[in-house]
Amino acid sequence: MTQKDKGSKKKLLKKLSPFYIVAALCIVSALGVSLWSAKFRVKTDNNESTSNSEHGITAVYTVPAADIVTDVPDTRHETEPDTSEKEEETKPSRAAQFVKPMDTDIVKAFSGDTLVMSKTMGDWRTHNGTDFAGNTGDPIRAVNNGKVTKVYDDVLWGTTVEIDHFDGLTVRYCGLGKGSTVSEGDEVKINDKIGNLSEIPAESADRTHFHIEAEKDGKYIDFESLLPAS
Repeated sequence: MTQKDKGSKKKLLKKLSPFYIVAALCIVSALGVSLWSAKFRVKTDNNESTSNSEHGITAVYTVPAADIVTDVPDTRHETEPDTSEKEEETKPSRAAQFVKPMDTDIVKAFSGDTLVMSKTMGDWRTHNGTDFAGNTGDPIRAVNNGKVTKVYDDVLWGTTVEIDHFDGLTVRYCGLGKGSTVSEGDEVKINDKIGNLSEIPAESADRTHFHIEAEKDGKYIDFESLLPAS
């Protein structure tokens, strides 16, 4: 090799040296970034795995599209099953026949639209109930199955118990002893004791008796019409 060739080679090396240095630095930098990224991903994956383990999550499973069920009926807006018939079956009902509230004779009948003289009030008025002879303290019984809807003290009729005997029939038991009666909301069966006989201020001029009234759909009816024919 001539002296001239050696000189040309040195000049070429001087020109290429900065290029190789820059290229080497780029390669080193790229390797460093790649290693740092890989390390960061490993750390992040480890953190996520740890966090999932702490929360009881051990794996994520994706259901293949072919396994997704799409034909399950939507029952959210379906109506509830009708239980009204069952409720009707368990609802208390009336006994086949009514009984008298006490085993005594009737001393004053229902007058309907006819006015009768009231000895106590001193005037003519309708008698909306049926009076049974009795003595103070006699037990009064339910004339049929029912539910007590009201218990109250009335100025004219004394302590009064109202019982819903179903099918629009309400019976009013008047002139009972205060504190001796059933309570509002009680369910009673035929012949159950309702209370003890006391007094009726509106009919105090008559001898001691029990006064009972019956209403069908809000209209007075003759209580005797409910009793079986004798």
